[in-house]
Amino acid sequence: MGFPYGVILMFCSQFTVCVRSNVCTTYNPLFLEGTCSSHYSDTAALLIDEVFLSLAEADCELANPCNYPPQYNPRDWEEFDFIVVGAGSAGSVVANRLTEIAGWTVLLIEAGGDPPKTSEVPNLRGALHNTEYQWHYRSNSEEPTCLGFTGSQCSCEMGKMLGGSSSHNGLIYIRGNHKDYDGWEAQGNVGWSYKDVLPYFKKSEDMRAPGVKCTPDFFDYHSVGGPLKVDDLNIDNTEPIPALLVGGLSELGYFINPDHNGRYQSGFCRVSGTVEEGRRCSTVKAFLTPIKDRPNLKVSKFAQATKILIDENTNVAYGVELIDSNGYLVRVIAKKEVILSSGAIRSPQLLMLSGIGPSDHLWERGINVIHDLPVGKRLEDHPIPAGLIISLDVTLPEVDQNQSMFNFLLKFNSTYAGIGMGSFILFMESERKGLDYPDIQVYFAHINKNSSGLLQYTRSLGLNDDITESFRSINEHSPLLLVAPCLIGPESRGSVRLQSKNPLQFPKINLGYYSEPRDVDTVSKAINFLRGLVFTEPFKAVNARFHEVYVRSCSKFPYDSRPYRECFLRHMSSSTYHFVGTCRMGPPGHPEAVVDPQLRVQGVSRLRVIDASVMPKITRGNTNAPTIMIAEKGSDLIKHTWLSTPYNGVEAFSRVLPIPHRGW
Repeated sequence: MGFPYGVILMFCSQFTVCVRSNVCTTYNPLFLEGTCSSHYSDTAALLIDEVFLSLAEADCELANPCNYPPQYNPRDWEEFDFIVVGAGSAGSVVANRLTEIAGWTVLLIEAGGDPPKTSEVPNLRGALHNTEYQWHYRSNSEEPTCLGFTGSQCSCEMGKMLGGSSSHNGLIYIRGNHKDYDGWEAQGNVGWSYKDVLPYFKKSEDMRAPGVKCTPDFFDYHSVGGPLKVDDLNIDNTEPIPALLVGGLSELGYFINPDHNGRYQSGFCRVSGTVEEGRRCSTVKAFLTPIKDRPNLKVSKFAQATKILIDENTNVAYGVELIDSNGYLVRVIAKKEVILSSGAIRSPQLLMLSGIGPSDHLWERGINVIHDLPVGKRLEDHPIPAGLIISLDVTLPEVDQNQSMFNFLLKFNSTYAGIGMGSFILFMESERKGLDYPDIQVYFAHINKNSSGLLQYTRSLGLNDDITESFRSINEHSPLLLVAPCLIGPESRGSVRLQSKNPLQFPKINLGYYSEPRDVDTVSKAINFLRGLVFTEPFKAVNARFHEVYVRSCSKFPYDSRPYRECFLRHMSSSTYHFVGTCRMGPPGHPEAVVDPQLRVQGVSRLRVIDASVMPKITRGNTNAPTIMIAEKGSDLIKHTWLSTPYNGVEAFSRVLPIPHRGW
């Protein structure tokens, strides 16, 4: 069917007030009366009206504000048992699990608001960049990274809405490698081995992907019935490229792995994603929507936390200072704990603003030091280089955008319900040791000949004009397969530092990419491997050619020499937004630890950090699933602290430390 979807939306927008104006409304099917199709004795007209009504209902249900918790502005000095700062991938989980205890009250603070319609559509994930739904962080322009990007800065955006980055990320559900977590425990983090964390991955999960469910050891690694829906991402409009990759990679020794979250990680995978019936399943949908009316949960949206309130005599955290949605400065009291779940950039910023961090740095910013800790010192990320291209003599199907959106709304097969070739990933070892401990994760994307989408892609990355032109010139003659070897076992570290003690000023982010020479060597080996694809029989059959975009500043070095390769990577590598490690977990006394294995901030009582910032080492893969796991386990650690008996649904007993007098 070729319905004029744009016209339909203009018509329906008059009636879908529940979406357009953030007011919940019930549909009246008679709204079509008086339109050109409202002749109810005409069978065709009746069917057309049904289509209009179905579209209008689907439009209303997409990101319906009725499905999100209502707004709550706390009173100055209002008391709650727990205050959770950040309603993202971790905070939404923590708020859900803590309010399972009927006697506990929880205030959840979020700097953004409800997610928009675009957040629900997997293939529009990039459209939220540079909008009000994100923190527009940028990397430090003075470090030798991101040199091919505008202002020598990489985007470091993070979600600023309910669900946080889970509401705008690439939806890919990857837990990481078993050895990641065993390595955490080996560093002194008791209780964080793979066997310890696996139950928490399974606790959240409702695995629906048919290929994964058919694996013989499915229930050893997965579960069904959890709040987080995980399924196959739609792969419409990608043929014949997946078949080419299966053939080429198998010739090079990498075969299909049906479950990258199961017994093995290495291999060519069709990844699972956080989707339900083609729509994004963010943590707000999975963990907050089902409990939006719990009386012991209050959610303060458009409220920015500015400081943790800490008694300087006892080092006890007792509340949070915030700017509410009306612009008023409000202080709220936590009778039990304050929990930071603001991510690996915001959580260390809040700690340092509150006097917890490197003492010399805090004194330089005019902040009184409450406790000297290495906050913000071990930022890790997965750098990913752009500009590696394989041209192909193949014909890729074109997409009718209107038809695809029509199909998406009515839950038919649609390109909007997937992420194209992003659904396919290769996990590989740069040195092929056969240890199933990959250090490279290769992403793929396909672009049609002379595609306008290529310009959108380079603009979203923020690449300089000369590099964008190099992309365009290659794309002018043939369709492209973009290959991006992401470094998932980095040795390099960056940092997060305060620019000033102004809580509204963004922190200074040093990515630190390739500060360790070994990282350059690892990615270089991966590039050499990917070059080999064009010499395999399947790729030779489509006249495949390997290209690199031209980087003028690197032309002074002999092509493919180590200096050239390092120059290329420093120009072309950007962030995957997998920031972790700035509030590192470690045993008491560890010189790099900010929190202990119970996720308690060392040296300060009644304060925890529960988000990706606590990872002692970045996981090998996308970090959203591990962050949700950390929140599940962290919630149980809190329950173990405050409940008189193991959690069984009963109310908590009162074990509350004294609250400092308000006249401090």
